[in-house]
Amino acid sequence: MPQSIPIAFKPIGKPEVGHNNYSGFQPGKTEVLPKGWNGFNAKALESDIRVDHDVEFKTRDGIRLYADIYRPEGFEQEKLPAIISWSPYGKKYSALAMLPMCVWNCCVGKEKLSGESIIC
Repeated sequence: MPQSIPIAFKPIGKPEVGHNNYSGFQPGKTEVLPKGWNGFNAKALESDIRVDHDVEFKTRDGIRLYADIYRPEGFEQEKLPAIISWSPYGKKYSALAMLPMCVWNCCVGKEKLSGESIIC
């Protein structure tokens, strides 16, 4: 008989404004997180970060997707390398809130994360 394997599992429901860092659908919203920001009591940002929320883009097959774009403030017109973060949990959920689902927070301390999933 096969052995059972424990699996880390944390169910999530539909996003709710004000819950787990979700702030709602906000196309066109832009904000700057200032150097030193640590809104989640985690690692402070080392520079100003511009965040463009819910930017629409279309895939080759015409599907519309929305992404938050993080980049250094002042570099809006320059081409920069992209790091794409993909998750079944949605783009507005904080990585810090998801860590407790695994043993010992996946061995990642809060001082190592910025609180923004993509700026770790």
